[in-house]
Amino acid sequence: MLRVAFAFTLIASGAASRYDPGVFELVEHNRGLPEWDGAHVALLDCSRVGDVVLLCYSGNCVDARVTDCAGVADGGADWMIHGGYAAELDYETALSMDAVGKQVQIYEKNLVPILRYTFD
Repeated sequence: MLRVAFAFTLIASGAASRYDPGVFELVEHNRGLPEWDGAHVALLDCSRVGDVVLLCYSGNCVDARVTDCAGVADGGADWMIHGGYAAELDYETALSMDAVGKQVQIYEKNLVPILRYTFD
């Protein structure tokens, strides 16, 4: 029997900021991403757009899709780096987690196969 488990790899840790209401939905549409009903995050790493990550703050974790990333041309990347920001959250998630300006962690979820042998 083959079973799988999740292993979590920390990919970002730092302060959280937030987008205004409705901005992630507009970005989702402009990027041609499928609708996502859960939490949204913007990370520094643009290669992660579309990935589902685990967003954690103060022992509370939620699945969040990377819907946006920091731009170089508009100064977003520099702002995140120099300000110590790990992620920008959607408005509702930021408020419900009370995470704005506080340290959050972003984890990549990796499937790990677990082999289990049974003998009859």
